[in-house]
Amino acid sequence: MPYLRQQARDSFVRPPAKTAPVRGREVLRKNELAEACTALLEACQDANPQALKTVLDDNIELVPHIINAQDDSGWTALHICVGWCAEDCITLLLKRGADPDIRNDQGQNVRDLAVQLGYDALAPRIVPVPGARDAALRQARQAEMKADIEIITRGLPENITITCMRLNMKPHIRRPN
Repeated sequence: MPYLRQQARDSFVRPPAKTAPVRGREVLRKNELAEACTALLEACQDANPQALKTVLDDNIELVPHIINAQDDSGWTALHICVGWCAEDCITLLLKRGADPDIRNDQGQNVRDLAVQLGYDALAPRIVPVPGARDAALRQARQAEMKADIEIITRGLPENITITCMRLNMKPHIRRPN
């Protein structure tokens, strides 16, 4: 099993897409993604579902970007959890949209790894959860929108009504007369 090395911490993130994700009004920094990936992979190495849940909840808007991040050996968080046979962690990652078909540098997906490690009963249960990726994206957008609303309303009176339109998900503020 690969060991999380200090010098490999920055290699957990694949090259970002052409447009950087936005958090509030600031452009998301590479360091923030790298720190979230490191925290995710370390929680998986501990095989502690509560710590993993905490990391995922604390980084809810980053989950779609970090859930399938790979370390320097090509291992994802799901690979690490399968290596420890941490079934609760595996289930949690699959529900958050982890892809069990990603292959590591040796060409193994998580089912192949489970069989190789002797977890034959676990391998058939590692399947993608339908709609989990979309749900994670929706939760991330909602968290970003909530952060935007907090930024917009900071210092304003509490009797302002805020309405969010479903189509464009941008906050609209109506000031009292």
